[in-house]
Amino acid sequence: MKNVNGFTFMQLMVVTAVIMLIAAFSYPMYEDHVMRAKRTHAEETLLDISSQLEHYYSLYDTYATASLDRIKFVAPQSKNGYEYIIQNQTERTYIISAIPQGAQEKDINCAALTLNSVGDKGITGPGSVEMCWDLK
Repeated sequence: MKNVNGFTFMQLMVVTAVIMLIAAFSYPMYEDHVMRAKRTHAEETLLDISSQLEHYYSLYDTYATASLDRIKFVAPQSKNGYEYIIQNQTERTYIISAIPQGAQEKDINCAALTLNSVGDKGITGPGSVEMCWDLK
């Protein structure tokens, strides 16, 4: 009687197929999770910029001359997939935007995140503000 150790080719193929199925379902979920995590980080950064703009306003009584450099904004060290800009600023109002870059551009439902001087949160994509800003 012959004693055989190891696996048959068919057993290895079945295990490989199962692993491929698990990967096929889990990788898109992983990508979605990373996209949402980067979006959440961008939201926090917008709120931080807003806070710095309010401090700037308390010193100079205007938003019109504010810039990311003047408020001493330091971009996040991690590559969070967004570019931050201040736009449409006047003496009393501003809009700051987080514009997706690179892989984050796939976040088409939310696209750019916006925050204005009265705290209104917005998006430029077709999704809902509640979903994109996690306002549940």
